[in-house]
Amino acid sequence: DSRAFGTGEPAVLTWWSVSPDGEVLAAGLCTDGSERSGIHLIDVGSGAALPGPDLVVADAWTGGVQWLRDASGFFVTALVGDPHDFRHGLFRWDRATGATTPQDLPELDDQPDYLLASVARDGRWVVGYRRLMRPLPVALLDLDDPQGAWQPLITHGEHAVAGHVVDGALLAITDLDAPN
Repeated sequence: DSRAFGTGEPAVLTWWSVSPDGEVLAAGLCTDGSERSGIHLIDVGSGAALPGPDLVVADAWTGGVQWLRDASGFFVTALVGDPHDFRHGLFRWDRATGATTPQDLPELDDQPDYLLASVARDGRWVVGYRRLMRPLPVALLDLDDPQGAWQPLITHGEHAVAGHVVDGALLAITDLDAPN
């Protein structure tokens, strides 16, 4: 019963993600049919609701939250301002402090579009993407770097680039100058 998660009314589960340590379930619950969802955190062992960020996720396109390898928090794409303006921001939420920190990724053609943080399997690297249908990796973050600053990657172009960090290298494919 979705009302048990604090919505107070029936809700639709739009996305879910379990922390790497298996202790916390993050779930997106929509109560108004819009696909917009609040972020609800549930202790897997007890079923109790946990405090989480006060953010609204536009829909399930970006998969909800992207957990950090040590389950200390996550990245999430959320709406900024009036939901009808459909402006996105990328945020990092810290489980210990409850702090929600906006992430500053390079702009891309001044077009409002999706932002996404993709945490690499090794847990060290995070690729920051802009655009949904033609994704472009605009920045890279090394979580082992004490400075913790996003480093620009590709900051312009109409082409798409998709890839993953493998052994510290970004392996990617692109449609730039591709005949098909």
